[in-house]
Amino acid sequence: MQTIFPLKTLATLTLAATLTVAFAGEHRPAVDHLPGVWVQVDEKTGKSQSLVRISAAPAASYVGMVEKIFAAAGEDENPRCAACTGAEKNQPIRGMRIISGLKRAAFDSDVYDSGEILDPDSGEVYRLKITVLETGKKLDVRGFIGVSLFGRSQIWSRAPVEAK
Repeated sequence: MQTIFPLKTLATLTLAATLTVAFAGEHRPAVDHLPGVWVQVDEKTGKSQSLVRISAAPAASYVGMVEKIFAAAGEDENPRCAACTGAEKNQPIRGMRIISGLKRAAFDSDVYDSGEILDPDSGEVYRLKITVLETGKKLDVRGFIGVSLFGRSQIWSRAPVEAK
């Protein structure tokens, strides 16, 4: 009878260790592909407009700053946000925070929401939802008013290494 107790104890410890490892594996967060430099492309013309750096911010959120503007020949290479209101009014767009308050929708998700995005062309601020596509190679960036159905999307691509 004495040998049965150690076997039961061993079996219980083995089961507990197995379950701990199994559950720990299930609750690991997905890889965070959002931070980095992204090429923002005009959805109408297909031309690159700017480089936006998305980085982690306090309170488990993300921000996006304009790092570079691709101006066409004869256009201002450092335009100002004439249409903006408040603190952004007439400020240079390069260096401006255009994404704020963005948070991961779920612990293991590639969807980020609850944020806002500023359109420097119109000065309007929209609600924001970003979905990571192609394992971090592209972003579906959707700005909207009210619900996501009423908005527009752009596909941003991760910037080449040399652009960083």
